[in-house]
Amino acid sequence: MQIMLRSFWRIDKNIEINISKDIVLSKLIDPNSTSHEFDSDSDEFEHFLDITRDMLEGCWFQSLMQFNKDEVAHVNMFQLDCRGKLLKETRSDEEFNLQNLHNTEMLTIDEHIKIKLVNRISLSKIDLQQNMIGGTTLLEEFVISDFVLKIFNEAGLSGFSTIPIYNPKSKSNYDNFFQLYTESIMPLSELNISTIVREEDGGNYFFRELGCLTYKLQGNDLVNDFNRTAENWASNNMPIWIVTSKTKKCYDENKLKGWYFRPVLQKDTPLYLEYIEKWEDLFKRVNVNSKNRIS
Repeated sequence: MQIMLRSFWRIDKNIEINISKDIVLSKLIDPNSTSHEFDSDSDEFEHFLDITRDMLEGCWFQSLMQFNKDEVAHVNMFQLDCRGKLLKETRSDEEFNLQNLHNTEMLTIDEHIKIKLVNRISLSKIDLQQNMIGGTTLLEEFVISDFVLKIFNEAGLSGFSTIPIYNPKSKSNYDNFFQLYTESIMPLSELNISTIVREEDGGNYFFRELGCLTYKLQGNDLVNDFNRTAENWASNNMPIWIVTSKTKKCYDENKLKGWYFRPVLQKDTPLYLEYIEKWEDLFKRVNVNSKNRIS
């Protein structure tokens, strides 16, 4: 398990001088740059924290978790991230999709947690290979072909349905492309040191996860192969997608493209405990400068 960090800083003379004088970092970092990627466990990262500990502005770190094959083999659920083609929306598509988003009623999970499940999108062009899954630029939605739909159905994957996608050019629906959809909602996730939660105007909560989502599932918690989170981890009050290892196996065996599977952790497992320990240690080290932040 590794936590990779891309560092961002406001270049000033002090940081440029410090980097250029450091024997290790001067070979790794362009002093005229504004970012660099580190393994959070590396000696180079410790050097960087040390020479930037007095920076008035501090540094901003963007995190990315990496797991080895043995660790992934013990994971039963995954978060879906788009790593394929983002389907570009025309201005009319954007207007249609934003209006539909606006008209979509909030689904209230509890007093402070509300999400939106958008059940209609417009795309003027869908340029996807049959085995590729596309993403939309405005919303946390995925587009699949009839080829992918057939694969999912034959694999017996549960919890999903499809919705026709509107083509404003023909003023009709596409015949061979669909919006992936589900009303299967995960239980509330477990919040921990790697979770950002803020209360927004109106009393709703705003969620961001720095590492991996975590759940404490009981025996009676039914999880389908396709699910949405109960929290609005994405913008526009939108939940993100959670799928099972069965879904990932189907995707891999059929050589589909377009998704990155981010491990979802189960609370109190050895992998989760290692994860928490790693994040606690990282925050302790990063906080050598109180202005540093991870987001």
